[in-house]
Amino acid sequence: MFMGHMINRNEADEAVLKLKIPYQHLEDGTLSRVPNPELRGMDADEWVKTVNSEALFGPRASKSSYKALDFPNTLTVEGDTGTEYIEGSNNYKGQSLAGLADYAANHKGRVLRGLGLAGLGAGAVGWGGKKIYYTLEEHHEANK
Repeated sequence: MFMGHMINRNEADEAVLKLKIPYQHLEDGTLSRVPNPELRGMDADEWVKTVNSEALFGPRASKSSYKALDFPNTLTVEGDTGTEYIEGSNNYKGQSLAGLADYAANHKGRVLRGLGLAGLGAGAVGWGGKKIYYTLEEHHEANK
């Protein structure tokens, strides 16, 4: 059974630690990406059969949902983690502006690419909104 089915939601919330680890630890080896543990090492056919047999209200899984989960996207922490990264601890320190600036300085291409894509997206939304506005305005005036 899946973990979410075995314990109630309040117990799960109390048992899960929320870590907020700064981005720079992705490159220094503290964090690593591993295959999704929800797949439990199964191939697609086996996973679909297992999930659908555990579903309460009929089939819930398909090979396409397996493919969506089947990539190393789960972050794991290697070694000890200081309590300053655990949300809710007494000495918790969130990500600082200096830490973000340091990350941006060391990853200029990634930051600029992200800002460029955000700018293109905002421009596309603005252009689309303008087209829709003027189209509706022309339609309204034509129907007067």
